[in-house]
Amino acid sequence: MPPVIPQLTDDALRRIVIRLYDLSTAWAELDAERLARKAQEDLAQKERAMSERELELQRQRTTIVERERDLETQRADFAEAKAKALGKGRGVGCVLKKIFSLGLARCG
Repeated sequence: MPPVIPQLTDDALRRIVIRLYDLSTAWAELDAERLARKAQEDLAQKERAMSERELELQRQRTTIVERERDLETQRADFAEAKAKALGKGRGVGCVLKKIFSLGLARCG
């Protein structure tokens, strides 16, 4: 003999439907939360990648600025050395002094 299945009352059926509706709503909320969490993780990952890229670009800028600084220092040193080398020779005043003194004048 098969087991006897009791008849459900209207009140019991109503409670079952309400529970099923609540369960369906909870599942939908859970899916929405999973999607939101996934979107947040994706956004955080993109932000990390952008931060790393920006940091790398800043390092490259720093390297370029350091190279430019070194080049300008070398140019300044070269110009200073050139000026010192050219300044050691006789100037126009010295040459004129020598000419008018018939070579007897001394220059610096």
